Amino acid sequence: YSHPFHEYSRRICEMADELILNAIFNANPAMKSEDRSKDFSLSEDQRVVVKWGYDGEHFGLSVLDHFGAFSRETILQYLDSNKKLTGIAHLQNGGLGVKMVIERTHQFIVNIQPGEVTEVICLMRLESRLRDFEKVKSSVFYFNKGSA
Repeated sequence: YSHPFHEYSRRICEMADELILNAIFNANPAMKSEDRSKDFSLSEDQRVVVKWGYDGEHFGLSVLDHFGAFSRETILQYLDSNKKLTGIAHLQNGGLGVKMVIERTHQFIVNIQPGEVTEVICLMRLESRLRDFEKVKSSVFYFNKGSA
């Protein structure tokens, strides 16, 4: 038996990378066509805020951007359980990453004020056995401050 710490840390880093890249390049209209392999800088109003916490059992990750562009339709497009990761590569809006993040977290929460701000929160319970972690069902929540 070995604790799956390294697997958890790898997954958390991949999720953080994906959410940060989405916030910088997908949400930000000025960065959509930029070459991701080149150095870039963001202005203060383009900044991405990343926060995380761990209480010994649960890990939480929050990524916030100031664009409010993560639509419910984009998320729903990738929630179809029949779609495999390889089968959605042709779809738009970074769907491969969205699907990967949702599959690797227990709660995927989006708080959005359209055109203003998007915060994506991922919560997961880190089990002592990865097999137990994998058995936990995922939930997706989408809160739109702009709708009634």
